[in-house]
Amino acid sequence: EVVARTGRRSRPQPLVGFMEAFEALAPDDRGPPDLLLVHAGNHLKACMVTETWTQVGGPAPYHDSYTYALFSAQDLGRDIVAHLERQNGEGRWDLSGEIITVSPGQESGIIRRVLDWLR
Repeated sequence: EVVARTGRRSRPQPLVGFMEAFEALAPDDRGPPDLLLVHAGNHLKACMVTETWTQVGGPAPYHDSYTYALFSAQDLGRDIVAHLERQNGEGRWDLSGEIITVSPGQESGIIRRVLDWLR
């Protein structure tokens, strides 16, 4: 299950439905959600947070770009970078090869409450 949040709107839906709806959009309308949570049952598996640079200004290509932070229960960094490199056929994305990993740790109570609220 995926929860996509854009602005104040969010809606849980099956991953397949989310991907089909995204693919059905015109390419210029395929902006990323602000927040994407991926669940398997009650377990959070992955999270993507989008930082939009469109309000910063500046010369092309930087005036309309995004930075994504991906968090996952498994170490998917190399797989994600490899996938994005394969999809970057026109070279429109500036991909960082740097992957930042952290050691697994305990979730604080406030983090759990925020994640539960977002579901």
